Amino acid sequence: MHAIKVGFVGSPENISTIAEIAADYADVPLIAYMPDLSWWNESQIDIYLDAFRELMLRSHGPDGQPQHPVALAAAGLDPRTPADGPRHRQGRR
Repeated sequence: MHAIKVGFVGSPENISTIAEIAADYADVPLIAYMPDLSWWNESQIDIYLDAFRELMLRSHGPDGQPQHPVALAAAGLDPRTPADGPRHRQGRR
């Protein structure tokens, strides 16, 4: 396996499951693709993006280092932005 690509998976529970699986492949790069979610309810978007940041982009190994090299695409997800910080979503300002 050369990379793990994760896009929209529907729910925070699904994100959690995928993050657990990805943790078994800590040396494999993670490609995070997030499509435009403006079709979804804003509170659902916030919950989903918070879970995505926390579970997929901020997962750390026992040494405190990030588990995966991460590449981000699309909706402006920035792993340096805290889960409760400012968000940029395509199509929303």
